[in-house]
Amino acid sequence: MARYDFCPQCGTANANGDFCINCGASLVTSDDVVDRDAPAPTVPIPVVPTPQGYLDENGRPVGVQPSGERGSQGDAPRRGVSKKLIAVAVAIVVVVAAVCGWLVWRDRQHRSQLVDCVSAVGRVKAAERKAEVDYRAAVKLAKTDSKRIADASLLGEMTDVLGSQKPIVAADYVCDAGDGTARLRTVAEQARRDLSSQKAWLKSVNAAAKRVQTSIDKRTASDRAAKDKAAKDKAAKEAERQSQQDGIKTDEYVNTRYAYSIQAPSDFVWFDESDNGDGRQFSSDDDDDIAISVWGSYNADGDTPSSAMQRYLSEHDVSYHALGSGSFVVTWEEDGTVTYIRELVDDNTIRAVQITYPTSSSDRGGKVVEAVAHTLKAL
Repeated sequence: MARYDFCPQCGTANANGDFCINCGASLVTSDDVVDRDAPAPTVPIPVVPTPQGYLDENGRPVGVQPSGERGSQGDAPRRGVSKKLIAVAVAIVVVVAAVCGWLVWRDRQHRSQLVDCVSAVGRVKAAERKAEVDYRAAVKLAKTDSKRIADASLLGEMTDVLGSQKPIVAADYVCDAGDGTARLRTVAEQARRDLSSQKAWLKSVNAAAKRVQTSIDKRTASDRAAKDKAAKDKAAKEAERQSQQDGIKTDEYVNTRYAYSIQAPSDFVWFDESDNGDGRQFSSDDDDDIAISVWGSYNADGDTPSSAMQRYLSEHDVSYHALGSGSFVVTWEEDGTVTYIRELVDDNTIRAVQITYPTSSSDRGGKVVEAVAHTLKAL
């Protein structure tokens, strides 16, 4: 039997088997009629196109070398993508990625700068109202009449400080989303610089205003003290004049420990000041037995004129009492003796005068009360 390595029908290579693995045709021939000594008959092999090409007379595809011969021809060149094309594609991808990254970064920078700009302008807006109030108050203070201030030169200094700058307004700083990052950064930085400058300026304005106000207060206190002193001097002179008219001449006693003074009859006996320095006693040297006591003390119980007066009302059968602003008067009679008390009461100190005399000396005692009691005053 003879066997074909390649199918005579389709030309497919078959290493084993008697039938073609592709088309099923027989790959063997019978040798019963073949003379072994005779040359093998030529079997016509149809020329059939196959995936490997056309077959030759041996049933092998034309142009296909045996497996042993292929190595001598070398491997056929393999087709593939050009390295240059790959490099170009990579470069394009890198460039596109870089551009996209830059666009994302630029957008984030813009949004961040917009937020920063709005924040800076917001701080200007928050400070705007207070700055305007402080500025207007200072301008009003700078217009103070020079006669109302102890040091008029301070008004000129304050005017100079006010003229050096004006309050900033938030409306002058605009953060528009359509503006570029650089423009937004410029607006934010300008707002911060101006706000910082305004803070320093307002600090100077407020310091100048404080100096002016202190000087005004000083002048006001001085004027008030002078007015009060004039009023007290006038009252003292009137009391002295009245006492002299009544035949009672007085001299002033001043207590430094509790800061008070009183006019006492000159012809009375003036006893030495008490050991603790709180007051003094005066006594007539006549037979009318008129006695005057003056003293001061700390208001340890926190009394008011009303509460202090109430204590006398509860302890004595008071026939007359009167409550004034910061003072009170009470009087009563017990066992033939008339007692008259006047006290000045404030948060820290109580200053008092007490005049006693027998009912038999009411005329003289009454005149002493009228001449002395109302002259008690705090210094």
